[in-house]
Amino acid sequence: MSVSFTLMLATGLAIIILLLYIIGRMGKLEEVTRSILQSKNKSSIEPASGNKKNPSENSDDLQGKELWDALTGRNTDIEAENIETVRQRYEIILKKHIQILLQSGYSDSQSGGIKKNPGNLDSINTLRGAVQSWLPSEHCAVLYNSGYELANTDEKSDQDRLRMSIDDSIAALFDQAKLPFPGDFSQGLISAMGK
Repeated sequence: MSVSFTLMLATGLAIIILLLYIIGRMGKLEEVTRSILQSKNKSSIEPASGNKKNPSENSDDLQGKELWDALTGRNTDIEAENIETVRQRYEIILKKHIQILLQSGYSDSQSGGIKKNPGNLDSINTLRGAVQSWLPSEHCAVLYNSGYELANTDEKSDQDRLRMSIDDSIAALFDQAKLPFPGDFSQGLISAMGK
């Protein structure tokens, strides 16, 4: 393999990672704008209508921690059949949130950024619109930190340790949400990052 080909390949990978990072940030900016507009619309509509809707009455309206609590059985105000419908759609949201955390850590490390404390909440774009996804702090930290460390290690033993850590965290999240564990999901994510 020639040096110029290797250099072109590395440049291409760096551009792809940068584009993924920019697209993710644009999605967050779009969600913040949307939430500001929705809150303005909601505040102007509520006084006129006089009736407030309890968000836990409709399982399609669940967002963030309320959605996580409903899926993990901590919120029992919602009927079981409604939760099962939401759970079937939630798998893709959970996978995207996991991917964002890993990719964010990996990108921060690749760009020479300092390690951050990832937030629990992220906006996930789906075909039905954006959904606020919330995950427990310990899993957010494990996934972000594993992505961060994965970018800087070439040792097989370290990569295997990080893969196990990622798998354990993903398995725990899927178990808590009562979803089937996607066995090769983490391997696909890690391979996509070039490791």
